[in-house]
Amino acid sequence: MYAVEVELDVQEPYLKIPNYERLKNKHVRVLFIAEDESLPLLSKTSLPNVYLNPIVVDSYDALGSRDDWHAR
Repeated sequence: MYAVEVELDVQEPYLKIPNYERLKNKHVRVLFIAEDESLPLLSKTSLPNVYLNPIVVDSYDALGSRDDWHAR
């Protein structure tokens, strides 16, 4: 398998493919990724809302101990 990564500013409707001769008459997959400042950024490490706004509990009773849970 062979991969080509290109980062460029799009100024025309056509893109120049680096190493075109090597890819000529081959089946290729093309992926376009563009960052849009008007859209909110989503981080790969963003946590679900429940982690950011936890439920507050006044008190709780533990359901056993760690040793009880792992006893065989």
